Amino acid sequence: MELNLPALTRPQDVDVSDTLNFEIWKLDMRDYRDKTKKRDKNNAKAFALILGQCSRAVRDRIEASSTWQGINDESDVIGLLKLIRQSIFTGATTRKKGQSLANAELAFYRFRQGDRMSNSEFLEKFKGLVEVVEHFGGAVGQSDERINEHTDTPLQPEEREQAKMKAKDAHLAMLLISMSDPKRYGQLAADLENEHTRGTDGYPTTVTAAYDMLVNYRTPNTPKFQPQDSGMAFYIEAGSQGGRGRGDRGGRSNAGRGRGGGRGRGYVPNSE
Repeated sequence: MELNLPALTRPQDVDVSDTLNFEIWKLDMRDYRDKTKKRDKNNAKAFALILGQCSRAVRDRIEASSTWQGINDESDVIGLLKLIRQSIFTGATTRKKGQSLANAELAFYRFRQGDRMSNSEFLEKFKGLVEVVEHFGGAVGQSDERINEHTDTPLQPEEREQAKMKAKDAHLAMLLISMSDPKRYGQLAADLENEHTRGTDGYPTTVTAAYDMLVNYRTPNTPKFQPQDSGMAFYIEAGSQGGRGRGDRGGRSNAGRGRGGGRGRGYVPNSE
């Protein structure tokens, strides 16, 4: 998000011989001067208020910046806010910008949704990390190759800017799905990939659509396998001279005795 304050436009000079237009110009000029004075006064108040809310550590960081003196002399509120944001993002205002960008990109691409992180918190942190990358000059998903995927013809500057925003939003939507909790949404990511393999592109094209997909996704019920009780038992039928084996849970009887009068365990006498 870019921090900007709308500029006050000074009325263009007119020919003093044109009485009507000259009178209108004087009214516009008076209004312009009044607005300028009010803005300067409000800027000074806001500057002091914002600076007073900064901790000592943040003030030390912003006052170490090479641009601090000019910002302070002009009570530049937007310049102060940018310094504060930079000091919070990087912990310093004097770090090399290229190093800050590299650190921001690493933090973004390493980010993942934890199994205890809510979707709203996930989205908030995701957008915050994107903002940090863009603050230091990064452009997520805005390469020429990504932009060309959204058009088949040469683009005018305005059309190219629109294609760039579409490419960025579509890329961030894919990243949101990819960085989501695999325990909850791993099957969703796999389904999207499988559908694309079969020729159906179901990937969301905006961050909003990707977030809605996560929020409304329901994990399919997977039937659980319940093994049946199984076992093996054997039974040897007692004959006139045989005996009952261990597989028979019945009580002891004379049939369980062998020919020699001794008790056998599953004993089968030799045939004569």
